[in-house]
Amino acid sequence: MPSTSFLLRVDLQGASPKIWRRFFVPPSITLPELHRVVQAVMGWHRPRSWHFVIRRKCYPDTELMSEGSDMAKVALCSLVGRRGMIFQYICQFEDTWKHRLTLSNDHFDSSKVDVDTMCVAGEGACPPRDVGGIEGYVEFLRAFEDPEHPDHYDILDEFGEDFDRDEFYLDRINASLRALT
Repeated sequence: MPSTSFLLRVDLQGASPKIWRRFFVPPSITLPELHRVVQAVMGWHRPRSWHFVIRRKCYPDTELMSEGSDMAKVALCSLVGRRGMIFQYICQFEDTWKHRLTLSNDHFDSSKVDVDTMCVAGEGACPPRDVGGIEGYVEFLRAFEDPEHPDHYDILDEFGEDFDRDEFYLDRINASLRALT
């Protein structure tokens, strides 16, 4: 177990109300591992493609996931390192979803924590994945919440009545993170 952890915050860009998570990862985490963690904390599943943009350099999944790639072994701490640093994670399903990651704290003492990857806070539900990106999600919410909207009942038929944009289940997220190891 590492004695220090990175505390990261991920925000889904353009979401209103805000959709975000705060979570710990070991500084030695690789980008492919961080991709899986971000997917788990946000509630996404199996994007067609994804990439990180760190210090204006793109790290695409094709390079990071290719067998024998040296980039797949590079630790996050060698790419980011100072508190407040911001970088991007972009995943594509049918639509593009952009996330802003912020290194909130680079020297958190995790010796009293029994896991090295853990979500500690957040707000908002993950949008349904194929609603048209953030712009489509805004329209989805309008239609979902307004019975007078012409698409309201079509949305209910497709996604059900149980969607709650404020839903955030910390225990479920941490169970997903534990399943990654």
